[in-house]
Amino acid sequence: MRERLKEINSFEYKGQNYQFSLSNIEKAIDDIDISLNEGLSISNEKITNMLLLGTSYEENLDDNTKRSFSFKYIDFVNIENNHFHLTEEFTVDRANQNEFLKTRRVDLVLHVNGIPLVVIELKKSGINYENGIRQIEKEQRKDEIPHLYKFIQLTIAGNNQEARYGTMGTPLKFYNIWKEDKQLANAREKRLSKIITDRTISQLDRTLVSLLAKDRLLDLIQNFVLFDKRVKKVARYQQYFGIKATLERVATIEDGKRAGGLIWHTQGSGKSLTM
Repeated sequence: MRERLKEINSFEYKGQNYQFSLSNIEKAIDDIDISLNEGLSISNEKITNMLLLGTSYEENLDDNTKRSFSFKYIDFVNIENNHFHLTEEFTVDRANQNEFLKTRRVDLVLHVNGIPLVVIELKKSGINYENGIRQIEKEQRKDEIPHLYKFIQLTIAGNNQEARYGTMGTPLKFYNIWKEDKQLANAREKRLSKIITDRTISQLDRTLVSLLAKDRLLDLIQNFVLFDKRVKKVARYQQYFGIKATLERVATIEDGKRAGGLIWHTQGSGKSLTM
């Protein structure tokens, strides 16, 4: 995290480019480690805002003045400037370290610039994916590992046949499947066929490749996760692609006119959040 924050942050002053001081890098690391005193949801919202909006730090300049400059945790513009790292069996100390169980081991955790943003729980083919969701729900309790989940933006649970996704605080009934349109699905199958050569491509493979491609993941985090009355929500795939199509449509002007259109919704499909 120190390495990447130093790499992706700099500021310009009087035509010269400067690096942030090491003390401000350390302060940035401390500042994003928000306390859980007000509860998991509030700490997660504060951390999410810092990830999306960044912050600012004051620097001592060569002309003996002090000025504040913008500081970011993720580079949403130049995606390859970020470091993506996947850990297996990620061990986290439990908040309640009793004599029988001191830690939890999370199957997979995806870090961006050293910050854990995605939790993935996997089950054997004979075990329902819902067990993975229940495990994710359990781990968010205050006596478990909420100090991991306060950073988490996306949660995924699955087995060989099925996979569902949500975010911090999502109850089991709101976990959803992810689908791509025909063109994107065909491109995804071609990509997967080059990666997976010794077995059949599974729905879990499709979900992971769809959600966790670098550009897709950062797009979801930046533009398609929000808090609605303290409840964190992530867009369904219909909302994601509907919004994408809408933005593309309204940006197109022909003969001085902008195209209109309708998005049809079923009841309870999230039209207010789409808008």
